Amino acid sequence: MTVKLQRALPGTRYVSAGTLRRHGAKGANIIRFSGRIGKRALRPGTYRAVISATDTAANRSAPHRARLRIVGR
Repeated sequence: MTVKLQRALPGTRYVSAGTLRRHGAKGANIIRFSGRIGKRALRPGTYRAVISATDTAANRSAPHRARLRIVGR
């Protein structure tokens, strides 16, 4: 390891697990999450979801972040 890497601040690395697209109505919506993206189940652990809405004119809302935790059986 180089000296530069040894002095670097530790951080959290986020890796994309996939993308979910859901349709919602105008206003607040509740979407149930099954722990799967497509047919693949997420492994137990802590995840960060970034949520944004897009209307028919392709205007996008500001992204909101939420933490979620998948527990094993």
